[in-house]
Amino acid sequence: MNKHTRLADAYHSAQIEGPGYLLKPLAGDDFTLYRQLYTLPSIQKWIGVAFSDRQVERAFAQLSSKVQPFWFDNMHWVIYDKVSEDAIGITALVGQSAVEVGTLLLPHAQNKGVAYEVMSNTINYAFTQANKEKVFAYFWYKHTASFRLVKKLGFYIDQVTLHKQRPLPSFYCEKINKNRVSV
Repeated sequence: MNKHTRLADAYHSAQIEGPGYLLKPLAGDDFTLYRQLYTLPSIQKWIGVAFSDRQVERAFAQLSSKVQPFWFDNMHWVIYDKVSEDAIGITALVGQSAVEVGTLLLPHAQNKGVAYEVMSNTINYAFTQANKEKVFAYFWYKHTASFRLVKKLGFYIDQVTLHKQRPLPSFYCEKINKNRVSV
């Protein structure tokens, strides 16, 4: 089996299921959700990036071209509510041995425990299925919900260094895979 076939198989079998949510790999027909997440002011105020429609189209086209062929370096899932079967957000792991984790949820799905369940399952996938060394994130230092979330997920949070090169001044946090198998 060649590398391309292995990556395609990994991509197609990368569905993650939790008690309330199902994560399916991002596909070309997920553009409408992607556009919503990257243009809604109520979401963008927390991450500091607001895209025009043209920028969203370009970003999605670029992302779509990378997801399947480079799955283990660029994992993106659409989050589906198991009850309503609606797409409610996107979560991602991006990087090689250390991966940045991020989750964007539509407003009606926020503050309901979705991010905790989804990120718990995504981090578990990073450590057990993709054998990643660590998971890290940046979050706006004034976003108390993100602070509580990463603390609850067991991340180490650097509250001393304020990373000003990010779209919003941000704290860095990380979680190490203590069970990583050396390759």
